[in-house]
Parts: sequence; C-alpha cells; structure tokens
Amino acid sequence: MSVTDEKTANRDYPLPHHNNSGVDDVERIREAMRNIDSDVAALGNIKEDKTTVAAMQLELNQKLPISVAEQMQSEISHIRALTYSNL
Repeated sequence: MSVTDEKTANRDYPLPHHNNSGVDDVERIREAMRNIDSDVAALGNIKEDKTTVAAMQLELNQKLPISVAEQMQSEISHIRALTYSNL
C-alpha cells in the first residue's frame, strides 16, 4: 500500500494520515519533528543576531562621531536587510 504524502501548508512538514500504517507515520512524524527543531533553532539564531546588531549600533553611537555612526548604521541596516530577506 502506498503512503499518503500529506504536508502542512506553510512549511511542508509531513503529516500522518489515517490511511498510512503506523510504521510509515512514525517515520513521517520523526521527520516533521526534526524539521521543526531546525526551524526553532534558526529562529533563536535570528533573535541572537538581532540582539547583537542592536548592541553594535548602541556601541557605535557611543564611540564614534555622529557622521561615522550614521554611516555605519546605514551599512548595518543594509546587511540586516540582505540577511533577513533570505529567510
């Protein structure tokens, strides 16, 4: 009997299905949990990155002349936009 390959709408995690055998669905659930774990870890990294960027901006504001700090903030904003647009 073939496996019914149903997935979640947003992240394509494999879903169990009543037509599948328990053995097949156990593997599908394990795959989904590994994918969810990876996604949650990635979200944690993004939060850390945002905190680091905010700390860098604060440090720049305190140490550099205003014109240099503004230029550096512009560069950081550009890098942030490139980084987060790929997620």
